[in-house]
Amino acid sequence: MPESGIMRKQISAALAGQFGIYYNNFGDATRRFGLHAGANAGSMSQVAAPKDQGLIKAFPAPDSGHLAYYRQHGISPVRYAYAELASHFERRDSLYRSLGLPAVAFRGVRVLEVAAGSGQNSLYVAACGPAAYDLVEPNPAGQQDIRAVYAGLSLAHTAPRLHTDRFEAFSADGRYDIVLCENWLGSLPHELVLIRKLADFVAPGGVLVITIVPPSGFFPNIVRKLIALRAVDRAAPFGRQVAQLVQMFGPHLSTIADMTRSHADWVKDCLLNPHYLN
Repeated sequence: MPESGIMRKQISAALAGQFGIYYNNFGDATRRFGLHAGANAGSMSQVAAPKDQGLIKAFPAPDSGHLAYYRQHGISPVRYAYAELASHFERRDSLYRSLGLPAVAFRGVRVLEVAAGSGQNSLYVAACGPAAYDLVEPNPAGQQDIRAVYAGLSLAHTAPRLHTDRFEAFSADGRYDIVLCENWLGSLPHELVLIRKLADFVAPGGVLVITIVPPSGFFPNIVRKLIALRAVDRAAPFGRQVAQLVQMFGPHLSTIADMTRSHADWVKDCLLNPHYLN
């Protein structure tokens, strides 16, 4: 059977919360997590975008979609607000354990994270000591956040390589034991193509973790967005729109005890982002 064939990937799907897990079970059954300890601590490196990747013409241009909105306003509205790093690590550890990925699963293996955002989630994985860790984040504001969080990280960790090109243009030498992609891909045609590309980076015996947004969780934000669009002064400067909606929704958001994003970032990403429903 050709390795590139459809049957190369035997999928056993598992849902835990808002995440889906893809297991690539076909291939080397002897690969196991956690057999190789150690971390490559050091300075984070950056990898330049490749010159020619033969991009699929159907992919949206860089000046469209979420990325264009973020670049237009110079924002990366996905930062977490936490008092201490330990509490953030506890949440990440609990999440990954619910997916069958305890800390030892990341130790000594190759990990790829696409749409790394602020880089705060990646800190936990880096601290687990993967053999190699690649981050893909094309948003300049996000790249700045990633560099900042690693510059301030005093824990022993694997220094990631930051790839600043879009995932459409990303390429790598070899596959990864674990591939992560949170809060990015949806159900648009070109995004389904990218999900296939994510899966192609998963090594035999590896795991792909992607976000799944259930309708029950999406609907309340649709209602909030419709209210916001009726109430906000769209002719006002962007900063004033943000302030207006923070004041409007702040009392409601304050009742959400486990909310980890700032109210301003939530307004920018969920209410004012024209591509939020895509």
